[in-house]
Amino acid sequence: MIDYRSQNVGEVAKASKHAPFAVVLDCVGGTEVIPYMDELLLEDPTRPELGVYVSISGDSELFWLE
Repeated sequence: MIDYRSQNVGEVAKASKHAPFAVVLDCVGGTEVIPYMDELLLEDPTRPELGVYVSISGDSELFWLE
């Protein structure tokens, strides 16, 4: 868990010993973490179900990850 009010979410997550992640669950929303996705999500062509970003909140902007 990262305190988005006092920490840079992308930088803290990227520095985690557990990164990259199979799943990133965003309970706050916003687009601040999007530029870090290449470094945060697992990428394994043999297991495409890994490396998933999920947000349970809406944003003022709509965007799609490809």
